[in-house]
Amino acid sequence: MSKAKQAVIDKENKAEHHLYVKFSREKQGEKFTSFRVASTLDSLKQNPAETETKDESDDETNDQDKIVSGFGELCSKFIDRFEADLSRYHHLISIITLIGGSMAAGGLEGQVLPEAKKHGVQIEGDELSEIYGLSDNGFESVIKQVHRLNEINAGLAALPSSLLLSLVATFDSLTGDFINEILRSEPTKVKFSDKTITYRELFQSNDVSKILNDAIENEVNQLLRGSHQDQLEYIEKLIETQIVGKYDRLPNYLEIFERRNQFAHAAGIVTDRYIEKCKSFKSPVDGLNVGENFNLGPKYLHRAVDYLSEFGIMFAFMAWRKLDKKSPQPFTKLNQVCFDLISKRRYRLAIHLLDFALHKQSCNADDITKRMMQVNLANSHARSGKADMAQKTLDELDWSACSDDFKICVAAVKGDVDQVCKILPRAAASNAISKSALRTWPVFDNVNDTKEFAAAFEETFLEPYQVELVSGNTLEPVEIANDDRPD
Repeated sequence: MSKAKQAVIDKENKAEHHLYVKFSREKQGEKFTSFRVASTLDSLKQNPAETETKDESDDETNDQDKIVSGFGELCSKFIDRFEADLSRYHHLISIITLIGGSMAAGGLEGQVLPEAKKHGVQIEGDELSEIYGLSDNGFESVIKQVHRLNEINAGLAALPSSLLLSLVATFDSLTGDFINEILRSEPTKVKFSDKTITYRELFQSNDVSKILNDAIENEVNQLLRGSHQDQLEYIEKLIETQIVGKYDRLPNYLEIFERRNQFAHAAGIVTDRYIEKCKSFKSPVDGLNVGENFNLGPKYLHRAVDYLSEFGIMFAFMAWRKLDKKSPQPFTKLNQVCFDLISKRRYRLAIHLLDFALHKQSCNADDITKRMMQVNLANSHARSGKADMAQKTLDELDWSACSDDFKICVAAVKGDVDQVCKILPRAAASNAISKSALRTWPVFDNVNDTKEFAAAFEETFLEPYQVELVSGNTLEPVEIANDDRPD
C-alpha cells in the first residue's frame, strides 16, 4: 500500500464515525461471506472469540450497567420477538393487497380477453365494452380461462383469512414460549400449577427436573387450548399484576380471537356465539348481523397486528417490571422499541405503548429515559397530526433546565424551525447532537423539509443535509403500505 493511500486511510480513521462495519472472506479474490458491526474500530478488529472470552472473564467487573438480570434478558428478548415476528404481517398484508388487486384485474385482460380475440370475431365495441362471437371450440377455450381465473380469485379471497389464522397462531406460539420460559427461569416465584405429584411418579423418575419440565409443558399446553380470556386471567396471576382495567384496547384484542374462530369453524360467517362473546367483553357489534360474511379487509388486519403486538410487548414489559423489580432496564428497552416503531411510521402503536408506560402505571424510569419517552410520545402525536396532544404531552415536564439535545428535540416536535435553527450550532459545537442524529431521528421529520433547516445544517456542518447517493444502479424507494395501514 502506498504512503499516500495510507495517509488518506489514517485521516479517515480520525474522522467521526457513528458505526464501523467489517466485511470478511475466506480467501483473497473470493466474494465476501460475512460482516460484523461495532461502535469502535478497535472492537471491530478484535477477534470475536477473544471478545467473548474477555466478556466472560470480566463479567463481574466490567459493563455492569449494561448487563441486566437473566430474567430481564428473557423479557427483553420477547419484547423484540413480539415486535419483529408480528410486524412481518404488515408487509404481507400490504403485498397481498397489491398483488391481489393487480392479479384480479390483469387476469381478465391478460388471459380471458386474448382467448376471445383469438378464437372469436368482434361484433360490437365502444369505449366501455366489446362483444365477441365465438364458435364451439372458441367458447371452450374462453371458458377454460374463465375457470382458471375463478380459481385464482378464490385463492386470493382465501388469503386474508389465512393471514388472520397465521397471525393468531404466531401470537399464540410466542405467548406459549414466553410463559414456558418464565416458568423455567422463575420456578420459585411463580405458582404455575396446583397439581400434585404421586409417590409412584416421583420414584419412577430419575430426574426431578424432568418432572418440573413435564409439569410446565402440560401447564402451557393446557393453557393454550383454553380461551384467551382464561389465558388473560392466568397471565395476571403469573406476573402478579392487573391487566384488565389498565389495557384500554382489551375488547379489540379479545375480538380478534373470536373472529379468528369464525373463520376457522364457521366459514367466516357472523354467528350468535360471536355476538354473545363480543358483548360479554364489551366489544362493539353494531352493524354486524347473524348470517352475514365478515369483512376482513387490510385495515382490520393491520389493526389486528398492532393490537396483538401491543399486548405481547406490554406483557413482557409488565412481567419484567414485576418479577425483576430492581432492574432499571424495562423503560429503556420499551423506549428503544418505540423509537424504532416511530421510525417505521407506526405511530399509533408507539403512542399506546408509551402512554401505558408513562401514565397507566407507576413510572420509575430515570429522568433522562423518562424525558426521552415523553419526547417520543409527543412526536408520535405530532406525526399523527395531533399537534394539541403533542403540546399537552410536552407540557407535562419542565424543559427549561435541560441540555440542548432535549431542547432541540422539543422545538422540533413543536415544528418550531426558527428555534431548531437557533439551537443547532450550539448543540453541534458541544456535541449534544450529531449530524447523523439530525438525519435519522424521526423527531426532525417535523422540520427537515424546510429550507431554513437545510441551510442551518449546511452552515453548521459544511455539507448539505441531503446527501446525494451516486450509483449507476439505483432504485427509487417504494412505499408498500397502502392508506389502510396504521399510523
